[in-house]
Amino acid sequence: MMPKLRKFLAATAFGALVLGAAGTGTVYGLMQRDTPIAIDTAQSLMRTLSQRWRFADIARDFQPMALKDLDTKSTQAALWSFRPLGGLVEVHDAALQHYALDFDRDDGIVRRVQLGFVARFENGEARITLTLVTARGVTKVQHLGIKPLRMPQQNQRRSIA
Repeated sequence: MMPKLRKFLAATAFGALVLGAAGTGTVYGLMQRDTPIAIDTAQSLMRTLSQRWRFADIARDFQPMALKDLDTKSTQAALWSFRPLGGLVEVHDAALQHYALDFDRDDGIVRRVQLGFVARFENGEARITLTLVTARGVTKVQHLGIKPLRMPQQNQRRSIA
């Protein structure tokens, strides 16, 4: 009885190892495929946004759930403060910060990519973090963060006291 139990446990452990390796390989392959696509999507989104710095220009790219609780007036006011940066020139130092696969009963396999990169604009630079979610073959933005690294100098009025 013991040799059969040992063979069963060994076969089960080996099977789990093979399934784990296959799962890891699948996730790694998807991550390698999704990363350049996500970088292109992020660059396109920032190029569109930086043309006029209006949230309405990129709102269609956001998940409906992310838009549901969003105060568009305060979001627009926050984006307006980045207007002095000007248009996007280039994206560099793009790196995948997080990658996850989930299974949703309604959407099936859902891929979540979090990117970080530095965007160089006509008049400055900013660190951008972006979370993209792909479900049913459609990629939408879940989160966009902009942290200025170098802003243009504001012209200050001089007066004689």
